[in-house]
Amino acid sequence: MEFDHVLRIIGEFGPHQRRLYVLLNLSLIPAAFQLLLHVFVGAEPIRICSLPNETCNRNSSACAEVEYSSKSFTIIAEWNLVCKHAFKADLVQSVLMTGSLFGALVLGTLADKYGRRKIWYISFTGLIVFAFASSFAPTYKVYTLLRFLTGFFVGGEILSAFVLATELIGPSYRGFAGTMAQCFFTCGLLILPIIAYLVRDWRTLTVLLSLPFCVFILLFRIVPESARWLVIRGRLAEAEDVLSTIARKNGIAVPKVLLQVSPPMSVVGNRYGCLDLFSNLKIAKITLVLFYLWFVNTLVYYGLSLNTKHLGGDIYKNFFLSSLMEVPAYLTSVCLINWIGRRRSICYYMMIGGTACLVCLFFQTGTKPVYRILTTTFAMIGKFGISASFAVIYVYSAELLPTVVRNVGMGVCSMASRIGGICSPFVVFLGIYSRPLPMMIFGMCSFSAGLLSLVLPETLNKPLPESLEETGFEGVEGVMYEQLEMEQYTRVLDANEDVFHTNDSDFDEDIASEKTTFI
Repeated sequence: MEFDHVLRIIGEFGPHQRRLYVLLNLSLIPAAFQLLLHVFVGAEPIRICSLPNETCNRNSSACAEVEYSSKSFTIIAEWNLVCKHAFKADLVQSVLMTGSLFGALVLGTLADKYGRRKIWYISFTGLIVFAFASSFAPTYKVYTLLRFLTGFFVGGEILSAFVLATELIGPSYRGFAGTMAQCFFTCGLLILPIIAYLVRDWRTLTVLLSLPFCVFILLFRIVPESARWLVIRGRLAEAEDVLSTIARKNGIAVPKVLLQVSPPMSVVGNRYGCLDLFSNLKIAKITLVLFYLWFVNTLVYYGLSLNTKHLGGDIYKNFFLSSLMEVPAYLTSVCLINWIGRRRSICYYMMIGGTACLVCLFFQTGTKPVYRILTTTFAMIGKFGISASFAVIYVYSAELLPTVVRNVGMGVCSMASRIGGICSPFVVFLGIYSRPLPMMIFGMCSFSAGLLSLVLPETLNKPLPESLEETGFEGVEGVMYEQLEMEQYTRVLDANEDVFHTNDSDFDEDIASEKTTFI
């Protein structure tokens, strides 16, 4: 029996699955802290030169002596990262994102081979340990190295937690659950400026945003291994035990015969890697398009986030308001992806974000106050669109990629995402030469990505593809998924008549038992 069919019997999103879902997504909050912690620990304090006739601008030569008038004590103030050393402060964030890039790729691959649960635990533990250790870094070089290692495990933790939570949920609720997972990340972003406002010392702030989450390490035993992954690996007895536990804790009595899941014959025992994402034309097309969509999403998302400092006013307030824009974006995306589908949703959101960024071009060169207000307004609309598309792309990617390469595929997508995160500060830097240029790049990239997403198949209410051969079935016009699936089974069973009779008999018994149960 198909795995998604079993989930419909035991509960697609029952009480026990909801508890596990919340627990796994709460682990995204410390990941959110670490990804954007540098906004505050690397903030540039107000400074003046002690000696006359000296300046302390970023473009000036090194000052003989510098005094800081800001109340915040950041890494810039501690290691004097000003004047000719000013680039080192921004370099830390790029190093963090580079670590996240490698972590998503390496740990994503390991999770497909050795299990989601084990890699999630290792990633989360590494995140907490190295984030905490970075608060005691004696020098800038040591701090940069620790931030790289923190980013490495952040990349693996986000992927493993999301995939593990998604694979516990049935297809009817997968879109809702996948999108709402982004709200946990946003909660971290909303909490971050509040804590940073109250705690101005960067070392103390880093400790407070890492150490308390050690409690999640103690909850490791509560989270089971992905039953879907166990099925693919041929560990059927373990998968049935996990499904039986979920059914029992959901308060549903299910005969064990209905929990027997048969893995696709073409995937049992195989091991898959990054090259398998290009093993046939359909999966290669999906991989390349998803790569570009993830790159653009992160490029624009972080690019617009970095521009909040140019809005004027308090940095803590601006960051909070910018993060708050993500809440309506995620809430509207929950409804839209289940109404018009994943493909059109991401297309519309990215085109809205791109259009808003392009509209900013008409107001950025103006000097009137109303132009500044309009620029800020459309920049926020752009943040709304790109945040919503970010929520949809997680769900859409997980549903497009087959189970055998889902984690490694999400790792490759996350790698593209991190490349976009690394590039975004450089795009913002182009504003020195032409102020409207960054918004033009963000707008054109977002708009083109929205159009490109239309070449992908729709996944709304479709079973997750298990093997590489199933990929692309959802995109065939005029043919039901079940019909194509039956044709695949027929080809396999024609080659082995004995298997046909055995499976056909078992299938009839399962259907009969299921009908009796529901009646």
